[in-house]
Amino acid sequence: MFSGVPMPLPLSSVGYAVGLDTGLTFAGGLNTTSLLFGNAQVDLTLGINAFKTENEKFGLTVSPGLNLFYGFNGGDFSLYPQLEGVVWKEYGEKNNLFFGGLGTWVELDREKAHGEVQVHELMPYITLGHQFTGKKWNVQLEARYIGFTYPNDNIVVDYLGPFSTGTSGIYFGVSRKLGKQ
Repeated sequence: MFSGVPMPLPLSSVGYAVGLDTGLTFAGGLNTTSLLFGNAQVDLTLGINAFKTENEKFGLTVSPGLNLFYGFNGGDFSLYPQLEGVVWKEYGEKNNLFFGGLGTWVELDREKAHGEVQVHELMPYITLGHQFTGKKWNVQLEARYIGFTYPNDNIVVDYLGPFSTGTSGIYFGVSRKLGKQ
């Protein structure tokens, strides 16, 4: 907040995803905003089609992943496992997509900054979004409610979250399809 007005924080990243077979996708990304602040942040995810209807228009994807952080200034390294389940529905001629799901990051460190005891092992989130699918380009809009089980008062940064818990975010993405379509 700046003078009582919420200030959005733009985050940027570049990534790549490849279908390994009809039910398995690997994705990796590099957070370019973190690099500007002296940190390498890489995410690696595996998308597994756990369920798909016969017409392949509705399904459930389960995504285990790893989020890796390295601070160039202090040499600190952190690893956060992640697990997410997303229900999706394709519609229309271009296979546009509605999706929603639940996920969590897992905190492995038992200590926070300045030697404080870590009392929250999970950072749950809820996501709801839509992807507009084009021949070569996709555009995605997503809303997330992160850390909804934790109060957001008396912390260093003021977060906007309903019910004075967690924080909310809106994500915009653009992706380009490579190869044969």
